[in-house]
Amino acid sequence: MGLTAREGGKGRVGTGNGLGGCVWMGSAQREDVSLTCVVKVQAAQLRVPLLRYESECVEAPDGCWDMARASTRFYQSAPPLVSWCIMDLARTPENVLRVLKARIVDTARAKGLQTCTDPGVRSVADTSQNGIARGFLSVLTESEQRGQRIQLVLVIKPADGHDSVYRSIKRVSDSMYGVITQVMDAKHLQTDNIDAHYILNIVIQMNSKLGGLNYVLERTDLVPFDESAMLVGATLMTAEDGRELLLKRRDQLDPYGSAVAASGAAASSSGTSSSLCNVAALTATYDHTLMRYHAVAHLQDAAGDTRILSFERLFEKALEYYRACNGHAPRIVVVFRDGLLTDAIEESSRDQIFAYEREALLSACAKLMPEYKPQLVYIAVQKRDDAVLFHTKSARLRAGIVVHGLSTASARRGWHLLSRAGSNLGASRPCRYEVFADEAPTTDAQLQQMCFNLCFTWARSTCAVAVVAPVMYATSLAERMFVLTSRYPASIENEAPSHEHDAEGAWTERIHPLLDGTLFFI
Repeated sequence: MGLTAREGGKGRVGTGNGLGGCVWMGSAQREDVSLTCVVKVQAAQLRVPLLRYESECVEAPDGCWDMARASTRFYQSAPPLVSWCIMDLARTPENVLRVLKARIVDTARAKGLQTCTDPGVRSVADTSQNGIARGFLSVLTESEQRGQRIQLVLVIKPADGHDSVYRSIKRVSDSMYGVITQVMDAKHLQTDNIDAHYILNIVIQMNSKLGGLNYVLERTDLVPFDESAMLVGATLMTAEDGRELLLKRRDQLDPYGSAVAASGAAASSSGTSSSLCNVAALTATYDHTLMRYHAVAHLQDAAGDTRILSFERLFEKALEYYRACNGHAPRIVVVFRDGLLTDAIEESSRDQIFAYEREALLSACAKLMPEYKPQLVYIAVQKRDDAVLFHTKSARLRAGIVVHGLSTASARRGWHLLSRAGSNLGASRPCRYEVFADEAPTTDAQLQQMCFNLCFTWARSTCAVAVVAPVMYATSLAERMFVLTSRYPASIENEAPSHEHDAEGAWTERIHPLLDGTLFFI
């Protein structure tokens, strides 16, 4: 397969071997000169995995698949949803609410999720954080009086509402009351002719958040070894990343009087950091399906340090949870480390970060059992790399394209992977992977297929994601932490859990204990 690869960067030189041919990359001779080079490379096509639902397997040749067929039911449904309600912040018409309730119940039952037929509706006119908090308190009180704590609240957010409304919903539900929420945008509920695919997507996310498995992949598709394994996603999201995340929102005005954008601009102009901390997040599988995750995170105050300083403590928690669920520790641990390949980190620093985090992982293992030392596979992942792929015949690139040799800064094994079909415009941006440790050991082909298949295990969609699911979960957790750790209004702070964090930044002080470790953030 002929491809054209374009890579932009500073001072990148070298020769790399592609699959079935050679890749030659030119370079500027001066460090301050940026160069975009175009080279023709040979690529391999990986096998697309089959997705197993309750009684059938589904193909996804372009990285996307359809769950709308009546015969396609969840592989494992969540426990019956007997106590849930709709919280309406958007003054949705009653006829639309009736249709919405019926469509959600019908779709959930058709897919295998048993749901009570008549959830209550709580209309809340006050969309400030105080008003939302009062609405949740009322819902919780009523459900507990009935003897069944609320399992899920489906919240309708105003179509023209500030992004701060979403932040307030998640702060109140995730931090104050420990309630799983699913947010719907009122722009999809303008009439009672609600899009069936939108309803299905909501039900898919509900099942995942409540502990169900929408589908699974065969274990042999997920990992190339027979021994018990744990897949780990780890990321360190800096305060600057968190500030950019908030600034990308549609409307950044804080409803309590200060603008996030203004504060971010002030912090940037003064050269100081805002009140946001770095967030270290780690997610790890804990059962044989390799699709259920335990999630932990810490706040990290060390400015400029790109190591995950709390890696030992985070991994220790994940390891303890794995052993509690299985009665033994994993023989193989596969770590996908996000952020290690960014241009901001020098090549020599990457090896130092890896050495620090490897030692932290082994220290956590020794605390669990003195003689315990799993085989480690450590792969660095870069979601936003410089490389861009084009098909030489102007055709659309298929999901599963893998190319060797586009990055030549180190001698480590590495490749670029396109996990979903390219755009119709021809240009596609793959993700970059580099292997820092492989004690299993495995071949490049095995690791590439594993990484590609893991892009199909993101629970909240019916499309493959750009990067492996463990990294997606860790990144989503870190993003949610930025939402939760931004400033509370004074009238709420006394009602919420303690927001002081210790020297190691114990994040559970910001998350309700009922949600600790769960995938509440997806």
